[in-house]
Amino acid sequence: MSSQSISRRHFLQQTAAAGAGLALAASAGTAAAAGTFTPFKKAIQYGKLLDLPTDKEKFALLKSCGFDGIEGYPMADLDAAKRMGEEAREAGVPIHSVTYGGWKAPMSSPDPAVIKTGQAEIDNALRTAKAMGADTMLLVPAVVTDTVRYQDAWVTSQKNI
Repeated sequence: MSSQSISRRHFLQQTAAAGAGLALAASAGTAAAAGTFTPFKKAIQYGKLLDLPTDKEKFALLKSCGFDGIEGYPMADLDAAKRMGEEAREAGVPIHSVTYGGWKAPMSSPDPAVIKTGQAEIDNALRTAKAMGADTMLLVPAVVTDTVRYQDAWVTSQKNI
């Protein structure tokens, strides 16, 4: 190959890189010019909060530290969840999501009793999210173990959700 020729692979790599760069630059410029660019928001899981006497104090501290929101957790007492959501919104750090991991009752389990328990816990997490005023629930549906492989976890959890 002479110094003036270029391989097809090299040409495609360079073209793709240039195209991606141009698209990124154009979209960033358009978003900034249109005023639609929004910086990332900072949130923290409720369980990671300091041990302060009241939720109001916790939420006020989060706001003063620059946080924008909180990830809640499933609660059995939906009235308490509603109060927590209201206090968080009043402090300016709304609970925007509820996280449910399903570690104890994963949707990937081969045991129907575990699936039934997990489905009830997912239902509770959704009800908690609604009570808190959250518009999202993060579900971690599957757990990979020595007896549950990745492929099985995917197929089983998708079937059971």
